[in-house]
Amino acid sequence: MLTLFLVATFLSLTVLTLDVPFARTIEWQPETQLTANSTQDMSPSVMQAGDGTIWVVWASNRMGFGNDELYYKTSSNYGLTWSSENRLTEAAGYDQGPSIMQASNGTIWVVWASYRTGNYELFYKTFNGSLWSSDTQFTEETHQDMGPSIIQSSDGLIWVVWHSDRTGNSELFYKTYDGSSWSSETRLTDHPSADVYPSIAQASNGTIWVVWASYRTGNYDLFHKTYDGVAWSSDRPLTNDLNSDSVPSIVRARDSAIWVVWQSGRPSDAQDELYYKIYNGSAWTPDTQLTSNQANDIAPSIAQMEDKRIWVVWQADRDGDDFDLYYKKSSEIANYDVAITNIMPSPVKVSQGEMVSVSVVAENQGDVDETFTVDCYANETLIGSSMITLVYETSTELIFEWNTTEVDKARYVIKATASVVPYEIDTFDNVRSHSAVVVTTLGDINGDLIVNADDLIALSQSYGSMSTGDPADLNKDGIVNVTDLFLLSKNYT
Repeated sequence: MLTLFLVATFLSLTVLTLDVPFARTIEWQPETQLTANSTQDMSPSVMQAGDGTIWVVWASNRMGFGNDELYYKTSSNYGLTWSSENRLTEAAGYDQGPSIMQASNGTIWVVWASYRTGNYELFYKTFNGSLWSSDTQFTEETHQDMGPSIIQSSDGLIWVVWHSDRTGNSELFYKTYDGSSWSSETRLTDHPSADVYPSIAQASNGTIWVVWASYRTGNYDLFHKTYDGVAWSSDRPLTNDLNSDSVPSIVRARDSAIWVVWQSGRPSDAQDELYYKIYNGSAWTPDTQLTSNQANDIAPSIAQMEDKRIWVVWQADRDGDDFDLYYKKSSEIANYDVAITNIMPSPVKVSQGEMVSVSVVAENQGDVDETFTVDCYANETLIGSSMITLVYETSTELIFEWNTTEVDKARYVIKATASVVPYEIDTFDNVRSHSAVVVTTLGDINGDLIVNADDLIALSQSYGSMSTGDPADLNKDGIVNVTDLFLLSKNYT
């Protein structure tokens, strides 16, 4: 389970995270205005599709007061040019707070809150590459369901998390879609204070993260919790400031770091600015201010694109009373990641003194060339080590030979490790093990570490066999015969 360092004050958080080993200083490009409309463009959500197209979907009241609709636009060249603005919904009432993602089958999903039923319910629609589906309602409550966030996890489940006041105050709920049906709705928080505006992501180790704003400290601060596939963690604080921190957006970057961006009333409540922080697998960076403007910068959405840059899109009222959309991009965030992707010993049962050949596949899954060490073990005994240099996105096979001459009879777990390279965050795949190799006495056909009647029966059943690799062929001459019976009898117990 990933660890979140709990802090009492912002100062203690800053001291705790001074030594977080990030690869380099993150720089940000100047911000770019994305929409320019005399009405309100609000609550954007951004993502990149598999074909490289960047999508931004948002809510706008340009159709008239009281009739917010969803719009979207796309860019196929990382913002050099953008498509025209396309209307996505057509329903009386408010359509607000969209969240967008692409599923593994290529389908694009947009989920949002709509007031078309007389109270806010959640709806979604999908795009198959040529046509949008109709709007589909998937919550039905007499209270308000709002602020949805959507992802697809690595096991194929589609997750939607949102806040609802159905319990008397705002709490978080979620449900999942397995490709054919939605699960029941599950309550995620249980606190007498309001929990609102959740955002969901999946870490590189498969853990589901949800971050949200909660009023439980007497003003809005950020909290998060994680799901390891079995149980949810407790609610954990992420910010602690006297001013309001709200509307977070979370993403896992290509280097496996977790980023959270949000709107904050600090350093004063005169206007909101954007802040962010990063988790590198062991600690969080301090809260870092992203925008500084005499206007409100609110409702951010974060994603990392294939250009290796973090994108943040948000709404701001810099031109007066109306909100428009803006975005900015970080410097490239490189991935530093090596892994052991396969290990295979052969044979997996040997007599003392025989050789075991261990094939290990090491891979550089990052963006830069890496030099690292691969070690191979039998249980905790090192049987071989090799320092290698791999070009990024390449792999190599290493062969380690294990001489079992002076090895005790036992079952041995064969393991390979890749040393952690500088700035590597995803270290879960740096170790890979094979189930077991049995080192035993010649004649132990069934691998139970003793030569007895069971082995004699096994040999008799294979007598005359010329099958390649027959375990009863003790001298490995291609036939099970009297010679093998003689060898077995020498060690019979």
